[in-house]
Amino acid sequence: MRRWAAVGLAVGAELRLLQARLSAFCLVHTYSSIILLNPVGIPPGGVTPISWNPAVLFFGVENSSRSQIAEGLLRSLAGHLFDVHSAGTAPAERVHPLAVQVMAEVGIDISSAVPKTSAKYLGRLHVRHLIIVCEQDEKQSPRIFPGALTREFWPLKNPKDFEGPSDELLVQFRQVRDEMMQRILQWLSTLPVKSAPSRSELDRIVTRQ
Repeated sequence: MRRWAAVGLAVGAELRLLQARLSAFCLVHTYSSIILLNPVGIPPGGVTPISWNPAVLFFGVENSSRSQIAEGLLRSLAGHLFDVHSAGTAPAERVHPLAVQVMAEVGIDISSAVPKTSAKYLGRLHVRHLIIVCEQDEKQSPRIFPGALTREFWPLKNPKDFEGPSDELLVQFRQVRDEMMQRILQWLSTLPVKSAPSRSELDRIVTRQ
């Protein structure tokens, strides 16, 4: 009896060891599969959080106005559906204060946003949708972005290029914000997304002050 009890204990220990090894193998295999399916990349200094949502990257030269507004809008409207980013080929030192202001007017806070270089994402983020928001960057942006299923071109005017009084410059930023909202809503309506915001939802955001 004691011998069978000892055998039982030994078998139990072997089973527990086997289960531990199997669990470790499954964990590694699952993590490797996630990386292969959604290779967001591992930048220097840490691991980029894995997102199952398709990545959208807005491109602008300085990544200080239009692309930042676009990122903030899409993140607010459908951040639960997309992994939203923005970048530029020649990033400015900061996001334009009027871009921050007009976004705050519709309840969206981008005050902590910073301009980012395209090198931060090229080859590191599995971009599904690349959206270029200025004519100059359309010429400079990569013709092929690894993994991108769509490449959109939205040539919106640069509001900071307007020459005139500060109050009129603010109007230019508001116009770009509202046009960007309409562009995003139209774009969402072309995608197979069940939770895309309706036009009435967009109108409520536009008129919210």
